[in-house]
Amino acid sequence: MPTMPEDLTRESVGAAIADRIKLRLDQHGWSQRELSRRSGVSQVMISHILSGDRLPTIVIAAKIAAALGDSLDELIPVLALSA
Repeated sequence: MPTMPEDLTRESVGAAIADRIKLRLDQHGWSQRELSRRSGVSQVMISHILSGDRLPTIVIAAKIAAALGDSLDELIPVLALSA
């Protein structure tokens, strides 16, 4: 059974997700508004995720990942640890 790093926290996971989304937004040249339009996730929720105020649910993360052309394990790096 895979083990999780001891430094894995809500904050570290949230920061990793936010960093990945920001990177992909930059690569696509998209605003939060454009990601919202393409993903169906509210711009307010995207803003909360990017600021670290909220963690996305799996459904929201899947919508954002699909819009960005990423898999869930690319968007949420901790998922790759369990592979």
